[in-house]
Amino acid sequence: MVYIEKTKEESVMSSKINRILVLVFGATTGVTLNEFVVGKGFRLLWSREIPWVMDGKVYLWPITWLCDLLTEVKAMARPGDIITLAMWGADVVHIADGGLVGKVIHYRSVPGDFAEKMIVDSGVSEYELSRLMGNVHAASYQAVFQDAFWRLYTGNRNRLQAIPMADWMTYKLTGQKGHDQSMLHNQGQGVETSARVNQLFDSKNLTEFAPWNRCKWSYNGLVALPCTYNAYVVPCTHDSPLARLVLASTGLKAGVWTGSWYGVNFVIKEGDNIIPSERTHKANLVFEAMPGGGVSAISNIGMHGPLWKALKNARGEISYAQAAEMAMPHINWAFVDKAIFTDEIMGLDPVKFVERVMRIFGISNPNALGLTLAALANTIAVSSRNGLADAAKALGIPCPTDIAIVGGFAENRVILEALRLHGLNVTIPPFAGLATQAGAAAQALFLAGKAKSIKEALGMLPDKVLTE
Repeated sequence: MVYIEKTKEESVMSSKINRILVLVFGATTGVTLNEFVVGKGFRLLWSREIPWVMDGKVYLWPITWLCDLLTEVKAMARPGDIITLAMWGADVVHIADGGLVGKVIHYRSVPGDFAEKMIVDSGVSEYELSRLMGNVHAASYQAVFQDAFWRLYTGNRNRLQAIPMADWMTYKLTGQKGHDQSMLHNQGQGVETSARVNQLFDSKNLTEFAPWNRCKWSYNGLVALPCTYNAYVVPCTHDSPLARLVLASTGLKAGVWTGSWYGVNFVIKEGDNIIPSERTHKANLVFEAMPGGGVSAISNIGMHGPLWKALKNARGEISYAQAAEMAMPHINWAFVDKAIFTDEIMGLDPVKFVERVMRIFGISNPNALGLTLAALANTIAVSSRNGLADAAKALGIPCPTDIAIVGGFAENRVILEALRLHGLNVTIPPFAGLATQAGAAAQALFLAGKAKSIKEALGMLPDKVLTE
């Protein structure tokens, strides 16, 4: 791999950077392209659903569509622009000579019991696997499980290379091969001991994981990778750590991140003397690498964003704001009466969840939807409060009452009120509802040398929607 030297001309160009194009792939919400203009604000350029190709019960990536999309975004770049990309930290691709080989399977196609059986058959405890992977959760080691499922599904047993899809997208934009370090770590591949894990699961050594060099250009202050004349690309990285850059900019140690998934987050800094252990593993804490360095201890609570979305539309599609207004008159009742849905109910798919919970308050009851939404908000708040307490105990630190929040729930009045009722003082930072996009834009400015910190970079991007 050829590393990019920062020439005098490029340094001059970096001083003229005034726009960042941010392409974000949501786990369930499609793909968006935002434009952030330094000193002016931001706008949504477009939002599109990903046209999944189904083969039985398997989701296949629409690769031609994705390639066309990357070409389109690259063509939009002007001199002085940076393109930055973010996607979920899961999918991998199989390659030979830089090209994709066969079908690309979406991570949700891999059955949970398939991965669990692989772990059991390895004869190694989940904690030991997690430790070998750099203290990510064993069930999050997507490359191994997807590779095994891919072989079973396609019947392809040829020796191939597997890389994160994020790195493949960077390659398609820039022509350069390299691994983003935070994405690599968060897939369980970013530490030396992960080679042993690969051997445990792949006795025939049919796949070489992460064969490229790690990207220096993400971390050494270079502008980024040239993609068109005087325009640059920040390598694609993990979406949720980018959102947590906004959370961490508040200076608070703890927070709740939300979206399709939601969970709790603790910022770990040098000198905190917090070490991953079997106790933190049993508390379902993952030590996730942050873009640009640093670590967050996080715990996934659930994928309940789709439940909220399905419930709010139970009687016809309404806005999130309208749903919150319907629930607000009932949130005190939900808190006092401890209206909480069981884990069994919360584990249902969205359609079955709506059918089940709407029966609780009576289909004919005009307040049924508001009551049900309030109960769901209360359930989410209780889960968040308990998640914070459990994580703090495992980390050996006091349970926080002052927290930050990012993601869609940061714009949800009834959930914010439910968190307050449960004793949490919630700070909503700028861009809380657009945290992944804003975090990616701020990281791009930081890498370009335009800001000394993420907080300073966020201040250069006013939280103001551009209409011009």
